[in-house]
Amino acid sequence: MTREALATRALVSANTIKAYEINRRNPSRQLLTALLDAMRVERHDRNFILSDAGFAPDSTPSTNELPTPEFSVDEAVVHIASSPWPAFITNEAMAVVAANHVAQEVWSIDLEREFRTPVERHLLNVMTQPRFADRIVNFDESARLLASMVKGSFGEAAAAPGGPAPYLAAVMEHMMTGDLKYLQRFLMIWADAPARIHKWRFTYPITWTHPTAGTMRFRCMVNPVNRADYLAINDWIPLDGETWEALGRLDSAEAAARRHRH
Repeated sequence: MTREALATRALVSANTIKAYEINRRNPSRQLLTALLDAMRVERHDRNFILSDAGFAPDSTPSTNELPTPEFSVDEAVVHIASSPWPAFITNEAMAVVAANHVAQEVWSIDLEREFRTPVERHLLNVMTQPRFADRIVNFDESARLLASMVKGSFGEAAAAPGGPAPYLAAVMEHMMTGDLKYLQRFLMIWADAPARIHKWRFTYPITWTHPTAGTMRFRCMVNPVNRADYLAINDWIPLDGETWEALGRLDSAEAAARRHRH
C-alpha cells in the first residue's frame, strides 16, 4: 500500500504519515487506530502495536467480525498452546509469529523477551545463530529446504540491497552478522538450492539436540490456517518414544522451575 493510498483510507494527509515514518511526529491513539483500521491489522498485532506505543489495547472485537473457518492469530495462538509437541505459527514472510511453551522449551528461548522484531524472527536467522544451528543435526537438509522456499517465494534477486523485497534484504543483512562457520555453510547451500514452491500442506524432518534432554526426532507438518494472512501452523510431531520422553523431561523441569519462581 502506498503512503497516499493509506492516507486516503485513514483520512489523514500523506505528509502526516511521512512525519510518523521518519520519527518527526508521533500519532495520537485516535490517529494510530485510524491507520491500523485502514491497514486492517489483525487484533493480536494491533494490540501489540498499541501497547508498544504506550496506549491501552482494544478490549472488544470488531462488530464486523463474522465466523470463519480460518484462524486469526489469537485463535491460532490458543490452538497451539494445547499441543503436547512443539508448535509455532509462521506468516507469509516466513517469520515466527508465536510459539507454544513446548517449542520455546525445546529451543531454550523466551519469545516475550527475545527475538521481538520480525527481522530477528525470520527462519533464515536460525541458520547462522549457533544457539540454534549447533542443535540442528540435519543442518544441510534443513538449510536446503529453507533456501529453496525463500527463493521460490521471493526470488533470489529480491534479497539484494535495494531489491523489491526490503524486508527480506534486512533479514539477509541480519543473517550475515551470524557465526561465520554457519554463514559460509549456508551460503554454499543457498547457491545450489533450486527455487521451489511448496504446496500449502507439506512436511519436513528435524533432528534436534537439546543440551539436557538429548536428541529428539520430529516430522514437522505445516498446515495453512489463514489464506488472507498466509498464516501456517508448524507442528513438530515426535517420531519415537525417546523424543516423547525427552519432551516429558523438559516439561517436568519447566514445571519445577515455575514452582521455584513462585
